Amino acid sequence: MIKFINREQLYKQVWREPFTKLAPKHNVSATDLRKLCNKFLIPVPQLGHWQKIAFGKIVEMPALQSYKYFSLRIKKKKAIPKIKEIVAAIKLAKPIVRPPKKHKITVKNTLTSPHPIITKTRDRLKSQKPDEYGMIVSGRDCADIRISPVNYKQVLRVLDALFKWFEKKGYKADVANGYGTYIIIDEEKVQIAVEEKAQVTKTTLVNNGYWTHTEREYTPSNKISLLIKSYGGNSRRTWSAGKLYTLEELLPSFIDGIFDFVTAKKENKIRREKEEKEREEARILKKYNLHCAELEKNMIEQLEKQAKDWNFTMQLQSYILAVEAKAKDQNKNIPIDTFKWLEWANQHLDKINPLKGALPSYTKAKKLLKIEDIE
Repeated sequence: MIKFINREQLYKQVWREPFTKLAPKHNVSATDLRKLCNKFLIPVPQLGHWQKIAFGKIVEMPALQSYKYFSLRIKKKKAIPKIKEIVAAIKLAKPIVRPPKKHKITVKNTLTSPHPIITKTRDRLKSQKPDEYGMIVSGRDCADIRISPVNYKQVLRVLDALFKWFEKKGYKADVANGYGTYIIIDEEKVQIAVEEKAQVTKTTLVNNGYWTHTEREYTPSNKISLLIKSYGGNSRRTWSAGKLYTLEELLPSFIDGIFDFVTAKKENKIRREKEEKEREEARILKKYNLHCAELEKNMIEQLEKQAKDWNFTMQLQSYILAVEAKAKDQNKNIPIDTFKWLEWANQHLDKINPLKGALPSYTKAKKLLKIEDIE
């Protein structure tokens, strides 16, 4: 017998009594019941909630968020030990409408007029022998494929359709430098590959007298994945065929993933260039400010030197005047030699006098020095 409850009912129940008491009524564990609540956005009491209730404290009960189209069913007699089984017990009140595929791509039933890369890859795979995992590997100058012999023809048809689709849109499929398969979009390279996982089918414990080790036998699992192998960004990188989707049905989503990766890569490139530009501007500004500070320092040093020169000039002028006054006191007319000395001394005084000529002026260093002149 299956008991159906909706989210609102479960929401009220988990706030009425603890999980440890509620879960046995539905024949599930407290952990699985909590996971079910998290899965369907049902708020649950936090740690210490029931202790607060026991002491008579008032605890606010959070509102239940909207989550349409779902009702829950819980098996009354049989416990549900795993979250996967809980998810399988969800009954859809209305079917989910899937959005239309963004890209339309058709994979032919037979490989006709294959892409040059696919032709080379097909010829290479035909001559390959399975490795210890039961896989054949394409190798250099070919599409990056690691697949079981029984599935390689399907993969070739899928990649052939993929390469032709991109080239029809004006992009390019290439094997760069003999290693790796790339889709090139607006000069951005995205490395892709197809891989099939192997599974362990037999383990043997081997004792050679000195130590014991385990030998494993592998066979192909038929779980094939389309991969983005390029580094950078946080975009999705794996599309695996299985019970829900075939490899052919995954192609539109894989194409979306490639474009998303290129977009993220471009955005990261623009961001790095912006950051580099900002760092360079900060470096130049710092250097510019240092130059301005140095120029201001030089002007202050020049000011202090002029003040010292002016003091010395005043002392020198006083001395010259004193010599001239003494010469006049001692003689009616200043002697020729003394007169020549006074003339020479005054000429030197004019040269070193900082106030001789135009008055000093001040202009900020940032107006004298342009930031464009800084390298």
